[in-house]
Amino acid sequence: MKTTVTAALAAALLASAAFPAAAELFFNRIATFPVASNLDEGEDKTTSSEIITATPDGNTLIYSDAPGGTIGFIDITDPRSPKAGGSIAIDSEPNSVAAVGEKVLVTIDRTEDMTKPAGDLGVVDVASRKLENVCDLGGQPDFLQMERSPQSRSKTSATRN
Repeated sequence: MKTTVTAALAAALLASAAFPAAAELFFNRIATFPVASNLDEGEDKTTSSEIITATPDGNTLIYSDAPGGTIGFIDITDPRSPKAGGSIAIDSEPNSVAAVGEKVLVTIDRTEDMTKPAGDLGVVDVASRKLENVCDLGGQPDFLQMERSPQSRSKTSATRN
């Protein structure tokens, strides 16, 4: 009898540990947001969300839109009802974004001639939606990578082609 109870408890423990792991294998979409909602009224142009980042508080998504030449903002304070947060024009093609505190870093591809790759790293203030600074990367940027340490330090790299 004791062996049966022990085996039953072991099976129940194993099953309860397996279900959370299995549940993480599936994405449960709770809402969608058409990025064209961030276009000005009457504006008609190609737009596409490519790389997406979130502010540290989790209430705002920020995406790069290379075809539209913008970075867009989405208010997800209520994740089931995302709202347009506007966009800002970036001169050339923004191709990656990474939120860092109250700022968002954006790589900007300015390549006009593939034999002369060019690009910048821009800093945008999330609250004001203003491009504050730009730094020449000396080449064509491809993406940003953020690494955060337990000490809340960040390391960012902008990879270029």
